[in-house]
Amino acid sequence: MYCLPEVLGFKEKLLYGAVGAAGWLGLTYIFYHDFLTGFISMLPFLYFFFRWIRKSLHEKQIQRIRREFQELIQLLSGAFRTGHSAENAMQEASEQLSMMEGETAYMVQVMQTMLTKMSLGEPAEHVWLSFADACEIEEVKEFAKAFALAKRSGASMPFILQKIASQLVLKVQTQSQIETMLAGKKLEQKIMNLMPVGILLYLSVTSPQLLSVMYETMTGKMIMTVCLFIYITAYLLSERITRLE
Repeated sequence: MYCLPEVLGFKEKLLYGAVGAAGWLGLTYIFYHDFLTGFISMLPFLYFFFRWIRKSLHEKQIQRIRREFQELIQLLSGAFRTGHSAENAMQEASEQLSMMEGETAYMVQVMQTMLTKMSLGEPAEHVWLSFADACEIEEVKEFAKAFALAKRSGASMPFILQKIASQLVLKVQTQSQIETMLAGKKLEQKIMNLMPVGILLYLSVTSPQLLSVMYETMTGKMIMTVCLFIYITAYLLSERITRLE
């Protein structure tokens, strides 16, 4: 019911598959000077490539949902301050979020599901806890617990929401600052990742005789295989180091 939408649809799979296959064929040609190796290793490569793409897109999806949730909390806080009940505050916040993010936004659809369950008699704190159980975002879990506790204890809902919203804003601002600081390093990383391939291309075009032994002998091909493995490993490590968790 609250499952995240699939990050790779059919069209996206075709697009990323075509780009990945072309990139792999080009890379293996640079290292082996033939396309046969690329075609033979295509299926294993695409398997790991799609796993990496899916993980990257999923992380971006979580960041987008976290931003939508931050906006929702601020809208809820404003609605509660005007004296709305939980259901009315959630309805108003959902409508405002829909105008800001669009009706297809994940948190808008979640709110509509919650409101439907509440209209059938389920308490607001129960629908939030149910959503938190199915959600992998820590801020949602913390908010659901605080929301349920406030409803049961009769605490000031606007005060609690404002405090949670302030914490979320601070966290997002901190992540944005870290991302800005990493921007230069990420550019350096991309340049360094391209340099080995660029050097091979340059030597292949300007001085093909220097590398001919690497492409024409079994020992040379084995060395190029080791180099390709080291290159891919270094690329993945650099991506992991510069990824903002």
